[in-house]
Amino acid sequence: MQISIFSWCLIITLSITSFISSAQPVEVAPPSDDEEDIVSKVAPKVYMDCDFCDLNFLRQEVNFINYVRDPKLADIHVLVTRQFTGGGGKEHAILFIGLNEFEGMNDTLTYVTGPDDTEDEIGSAGAQTLKIGLMYYIGKTPLGKYIKISYDRAVVPLMVEDKWDNWVFEIDLGTWFSGEESYSNTSLWASVNASRITDNWKIELDASANYREEKFKFGGETITSIKQSQAFDFLAVKSLSEHFSTGLFGRVNSSLYKNISLRYVAAPALEYNFFAYAHSSRKQLRIIYKVELGYVFYNDTTIYEKIEEELYQESLGLALELKQKWGSVRTYVMGSHYLDDINKNRLKLFTRVSVRLFKGFTLRVMGSVEIIHDQLSLAKESGASREDVLLRQSQQATQYDYWGNVGITYTFGSIYNNVVNPRFGN
Repeated sequence: MQISIFSWCLIITLSITSFISSAQPVEVAPPSDDEEDIVSKVAPKVYMDCDFCDLNFLRQEVNFINYVRDPKLADIHVLVTRQFTGGGGKEHAILFIGLNEFEGMNDTLTYVTGPDDTEDEIGSAGAQTLKIGLMYYIGKTPLGKYIKISYDRAVVPLMVEDKWDNWVFEIDLGTWFSGEESYSNTSLWASVNASRITDNWKIELDASANYREEKFKFGGETITSIKQSQAFDFLAVKSLSEHFSTGLFGRVNSSLYKNISLRYVAAPALEYNFFAYAHSSRKQLRIIYKVELGYVFYNDTTIYEKIEEELYQESLGLALELKQKWGSVRTYVMGSHYLDDINKNRLKLFTRVSVRLFKGFTLRVMGSVEIIHDQLSLAKESGASREDVLLRQSQQATQYDYWGNVGITYTFGSIYNNVVNPRFGN
């Protein structure tokens, strides 16, 4: 079984690589260290105020500015908005607000996208408009001498002096409650996240806790369902080359639903991207191998007569992401098994495809299927009541799970797409 999983991963890898490897562009040598240092010092600081923009795409396509995380740190505040047009497309407005030395230098540019434009076309139009608007400011800095009619320098992230050393922290606390006469629901959650991302390192730390309590009143009886979980996740990734990376995953968690009192996991991993990471915003084909070393304590004795045990697991995964003018694809397949028994294994496939088949017609397909043979934490006492099963109080035995979604969009009529009428909303 396991040999089949890994063999299929390798076969898919070789097939996809031979099919799209010819599309890989010629790599351009990066600028010298002196040039890069000069650019990073004189480039304006820009805050992107846009909740729907793909910031990773913009950072790679518009790489001659310094992106900052707070508007108070910026020389230029870029606010992006959008609204629907009469033909079903969207009009995007980019407002440039000059700050500090650019005080009073404000401008607004707009661009329109069609209802069947792909993610790549929308992202490229936004990046191009952003570049044009930034020239108003770039021309007033020493950076202007690096700009040509066609900006063709290699995508190299700018390194600037930072008292936080690229660390970003986020705290999230919240609650949700709802109810009616016969039902009430209360949820609490808290999370703390810290991350540091540079050209050579990616470090992420995340701690979270969740509590949910539901009460059902039926026939004079109140049934209470409680679910709670805690987790701490750690990820450190080191760039080895334009194609290789190595990393270490870590996790400490507990879950009443999964019968886990406490689990520790450490997992070294190696990743190879068949395309250079510099092109990751448009295409990726990554294969990743991981070995997990763990120890787990259970709340109740498992079906394998364990109350605690050491676990050793390996996995192999393949992920493909493409953004092209015809649409986008994101898919991955992952197989894993425990080293002491390859029959305790799992295979997962996820796919999301959006394809513009012809003008005005777009097909979307998304789904996941998982073959499960490794539920080691199932409690031995399997006599769950009907209430426990219906309320999903504890994990039940299963050999698979799945979900799927299929949709089509067809737009026709007037080809004119420029008029905006916001009256009475959209």
